[in-house]
Amino acid sequence: MKRIGLLLLLVGLLFGCSIFEAESTQEDAEVNEDLETTNLRKEIEQVRNENQLLKDKIQNFSSNIQNLDHQSRNLIELIEKGDLDTIKTEYGINIKISKENQVIVEGDENKLDGSFYITSDLASLPMYFVYYNPQPESLEIGYHVYGGEEGQEFKRTISFKYDLNYKITSIYSVE
Repeated sequence: MKRIGLLLLLVGLLFGCSIFEAESTQEDAEVNEDLETTNLRKEIEQVRNENQLLKDKIQNFSSNIQNLDHQSRNLIELIEKGDLDTIKTEYGINIKISKENQVIVEGDENKLDGSFYITSDLASLPMYFVYYNPQPESLEIGYHVYGGEEGQEFKRTISFKYDLNYKITSIYSVE
């Protein structure tokens, strides 16, 4: 009888230990699952924040392009009309038209070779948006201009360079 009692006691202890072990394993799994869930939630939040920053950057990028495009097209229109006084008052820059019909932004005389100046004839042609180039110290926007008679067609690129406060610093053209 003692042996049966001892055997039952041993079986009871083993059975109790295995239940405790099973509960412990289940608790460990729940803790690991909670830790994984917490890590995933943190990662999701980090991705959401990063996504919001990128959305803000795209909106800012789009706004910059619209501002610069509007200014550049207005400038070309005023140059075409020869309204240099309005350019000076509205944009705070002096533009001169040379004897060769070249449009020169004051301060660019020594920076550019004469072949890079735009002519007022180019200003009268339709402009097609080509690029936007933001730099750490400036912003640049460019357009293609097509013109010429049949058989003598040409394509030029007109570029407008702005400082970070959207003030025009240079207008130039390349083939």
